[in-house]
Amino acid sequence: MFPVKLFRLFVAMILLCSLTGCSSTNQLYLQSIKLAFFADATTLTLAQVKQSKSDLLKVNHGERAPVYMGLAYIEDKQLKWVSADKAILVFQQDKLFRTSGLDSDLQYTSAFNDYSLSLPDLANQPEWEYSIDIDNQVYDLPMHSTWQVGEPESAVFYDTTLEFIPVKEVVTTQINKPYASHTESWTNIYWFDTASKQIIYSEQKASPFAQTLQMTFVSRIARIIDKRQGNE
Repeated sequence: MFPVKLFRLFVAMILLCSLTGCSSTNQLYLQSIKLAFFADATTLTLAQVKQSKSDLLKVNHGERAPVYMGLAYIEDKQLKWVSADKAILVFQQDKLFRTSGLDSDLQYTSAFNDYSLSLPDLANQPEWEYSIDIDNQVYDLPMHSTWQVGEPESAVFYDTTLEFIPVKEVVTTQINKPYASHTESWTNIYWFDTASKQIIYSEQKASPFAQTLQMTFVSRIARIIDKRQGNE
């Protein structure tokens, strides 16, 4: 009998290819992504994270237990992550760009090519305008983001204190429905590691109808810790 875990992996691969398209270059990720899945593991040790051949992303979604997603593709500046239960998250510049397998999926986001999710550029261009499509809800919904860069803070990951710069993204949109309209607003959070300038943690709500995803970029954190300890 075909193992359940491999069957789920196979189905997830098919869904990911149908969502994003597959290229020969990206087949390398397909060979290693199965190593990203740890059965029934809600928490991985630093050693387990380092063991994975594919980058890992820890995701908390509502009241569900945390899941780990493996980096399946890097294509056209987009990072595409897949979980063992077939959920897919697509990021551009570490901002949610598209989702599949969630309660309310972000089907499309207009390109962020005019913007850069980096600390210097956010200071110079603190407002973004783009649009999104939400599966079975609304299409071409205009979005407005205002970015606020905070002062350095610190947090502990794997018994190691890392300094980061917090960035808040205040997202606003106008929901227009027959006979009624209202404004929706929420705040997304991004933590930039002060040394590498990479995002190591983020809380993002993809749309007005979605739940907030809490995401920890554990493989990035592992590399930062290794570099600090002189292991790279």
